[in-house]
Amino acid sequence: MGTDLEVLRPRGRGRPTLYNAAYCDRVLELAAEGCCKAEIAAALHVSVKTLTAWTKAHEEFRDAMTRAKELEYAWWLAAGRKGQFMRTWNASGWALQMRNRFRKRFRDKLPPLREENPEDSVNAEQLRDEMERKLSRIADAGAEGGIPLATDAKGAEKPAV
Repeated sequence: MGTDLEVLRPRGRGRPTLYNAAYCDRVLELAAEGCCKAEIAAALHVSVKTLTAWTKAHEEFRDAMTRAKELEYAWWLAAGRKGQFMRTWNASGWALQMRNRFRKRFRDKLPPLREENPEDSVNAEQLRDEMERKLSRIADAGAEGGIPLATDAKGAEKPAV
């Protein structure tokens, strides 16, 4: 074959992207109104999966989506702050929205889990054994007549205090 063949550059595969740099401004506008990622995707007429792909592929879009999350959070905080003075405001509905939209920031703080030490279970067994010994001594002394017994309302005998 000859060396005079034309070298073609490889063609891109698949459909061309719908991404437009102007989407960054639109994302910020929507987030400033409290819109979440799904609502932003719907407004841009794309899927959430496409937004995620654009976030990975375009640095300016990634920055816009990061700022958008902050704007969304600020909008919802302001909605709660303003709503608390309204008579018809639903505080539990707002709190549920916040917990679901912003799990990492807005959640009920659980107390740290206490890990059980093996020493704790040993101490519990020692206490149990000691209590059983004391109870058996009381029962033995009561049976020998050393401790006067009283009867309760049901007729059961117990040591008089």
